[in-house]
Parts: sequence; C-alpha cells; structure tokens
Amino acid sequence: MNEFLVHLKPWIPFISLLTAVSAAVAAGAAWRSARITNKAIRAPIILKLLSEYASHEMLENLRLLSIWNDRSAGTDDLPTDELDRARRFVSHYFFKIYKLVDTNVVKEAFVRRLISSDQTDLYITVIESLEADLNPDYDQTPFDFFRDLHSPRWYQFFDK
Repeated sequence: MNEFLVHLKPWIPFISLLTAVSAAVAAGAAWRSARITNKAIRAPIILKLLSEYASHEMLENLRLLSIWNDRSAGTDDLPTDELDRARRFVSHYFFKIYKLVDTNVVKEAFVRRLISSDQTDLYITVIESLEADLNPDYDQTPFDFFRDLHSPRWYQFFDK
C-alpha cells in the first residue's frame, strides 16, 4: 500500500486541481440554470402586468380618473362609487408592481422601463390625492417609490 501512495503522491496536486475545476464548472452550470429558471418564473408575472395595463378596463379607469382630475381642479368633489372603483383598480395595479419590487421578484430597473413617467405622474397626482382625501393616514410608501422611480439619480446610468 505504501508503494501505491508513493506513486500517487506526484499526482495529488493535479487531482486536486481537476476536482476544483470540475466543481467550478458544476457551480457555473447550476448558477446558469438558476438564472434561466428565475426568468421563466418571472415571465408570466410580467406578461400579466403588461396585459392588465393594456386591458380595456384599465383604459376606461384611467380615462375616468383623468376626466375627474381635469374637472375637479380647484373643487372639493368627493369621489363617487364609480370613481372609487377606478381609483382602487389603478391603485392596486401600481401597488402590485411596488410589492414585486419590494419582495425582489422584479428589479427596479425593469419597472423603470415598464412604467413611463406619464403613467407615474397620473398615479401620483390623481390616485395619491384621492387616497389622501379618503384616508389622511394612507400608506405613502408605494407613492414615494413611484415618485422616485423616474427622478434623476447618478446610479440609473449603471443599471442598463
């Protein structure tokens, strides 16, 4: 047995190197597989969000909110049931996106490309004002997120 180890001794560094390289290749393959799986899991979520925003129901709700916003400038009109349904529909759409970022399902850089600054402005100017009228203690966190989404920041240049 000693004689076998004597002949094997010069090969131990090579065998160790070969083992380390094999482990690194396996780790790289596992990482690539995890990335592909992660994208496959996120794709249906993203497609659902895009479809929801493109829906006729979203168009009607956004149209109603825009009309209300144009008419109510300078007035203290309380929201009607139809207006409140539109507010809830649009608000929940944006809240879902906020929660997806908050739970690291999608990245903020993706949302920045998904949601335009005009869409963000409508959410902040119309929905936030309605939320504040209905509940002075409303949760401002999602609104702050979307308010900051398109503000100029130096690191936005690096996440493309």
